[in-house]
Amino acid sequence: MLVPCPDRVDAAGAGAGTRAEVPVQVQHAAERKGAKDERHSRRLLHAGIAFLAAAALVAGAGLAHLEARKGESARLCADILSTLDATALAGDGETEDAGAFDTAALPVLQTEGVDVAGQLEVQGIGMRIPVAAEGADSSLVPTIVEAREGELAICGRAYEQGEGTALSSITEVPMGSDVVFRQTDGTTTTYKAVAAGVTDKEFNDNFDLLLYSQDAFGQKSWMGCMKAS
Repeated sequence: MLVPCPDRVDAAGAGAGTRAEVPVQVQHAAERKGAKDERHSRRLLHAGIAFLAAAALVAGAGLAHLEARKGESARLCADILSTLDATALAGDGETEDAGAFDTAALPVLQTEGVDVAGQLEVQGIGMRIPVAAEGADSSLVPTIVEAREGELAICGRAYEQGEGTALSSITEVPMGSDVVFRQTDGTTTTYKAVAAGVTDKEFNDNFDLLLYSQDAFGQKSWMGCMKAS
């Protein structure tokens, strides 16, 4: 009878044990990888939720700021118009000739902390807005802005509230409507609406009066006028 060599028996047993343990090790590695992937997924999920929450907070703060600016603009425009009605614009004033307009020479009236140059009436849509002198905050009050020589350009925001102050409605003005700019000393200049539209481009116009509103995305609603003869 042959008796196995002890060394060979031990070696065979060790080899069998190693072969038996391989599937268990692979299983443990798979479990560890699965747990790691799960933790990574949870971290990504938590990061995504945190990002969405932060974005919601930023958006909410932006909307709250916009609403606050709307309310402040509405109050300020109404107060300025009331002051103009009670003081500077009480008289009829004179009619301006059809010469070039010099915005730097306009008289101004300081009220509500704003240098006011006058008011603008768009009779075709019943709109009346205060006009601040150049350098004022156009997000609160429609303001004279830099333009080509001899042109009166007025910029405001689309959110002016209240009856007769919504600048976005200027695209609906009937062509040929009278547009009257009355200075703080009562001097008036009458224009005729000749064009209107919406654009996101820079202006390259040849109008005597350009009135436009601009939204948060840079889109402009505009109206172009020529002086009445």
